[in-house]
Amino acid sequence: MKKVSFLTFIFAASAISANATITIQAISNSATGLILDSSEQSLGETGYMRIGVFDEAALELLSISELADYDTVDSLFTEYTTFTSASGNFLSNTNITYPGTAGENLYAWVFNSTSPESADEYAIFGSSSWTVPNDTGTANLVSSQINNVVFGSTIAGSPTNYALSPVPEPSTFAAIAGVLALGFTATRRRRA
Repeated sequence: MKKVSFLTFIFAASAISANATITIQAISNSATGLILDSSEQSLGETGYMRIGVFDEAALELLSISELADYDTVDSLFTEYTTFTSASGNFLSNTNITYPGTAGENLYAWVFNSTSPESADEYAIFGSSSWTVPNDTGTANLVSSQINNVVFGSTIAGSPTNYALSPVPEPSTFAAIAGVLALGFTATRRRRA
């Protein structure tokens, strides 16, 4: 009897920990709103999109400068799949084995290059309808459904088009800090 109970427990535990296979479909085209860079040009052949989930509680605590730092944001992100654009369009799907929880919010992290490392602009988008389905199913990430722009900007007058926000290089922040320090020192010397 103990063996039967033990085997039942093992079977139940493995069934609970089994991951669902879901389909994630990214749709961003002229009908649903192209994702554009900050100069309002479509991403073209160079667009790259990471799909996954964020540690939302930690993400909400980040300042704008922290949101502009790729490594900081990346530490809060779990990637499930990626897509590349064709002529400014994201229209693709992929099956993944999802290790998370049904109902969890999915995010599209979009870059203006073929990889995050070579990008100089990115934006993070979400939607109340972009959630992980129960068990098997399809999560459709349609750009016209975006109602949560975590980082980036929308183009005025065109609610279905989304622009990427420039990501300052760390050297830019260092230069700004240097100029401020120089100005502070000059001001102190004048007063002395």
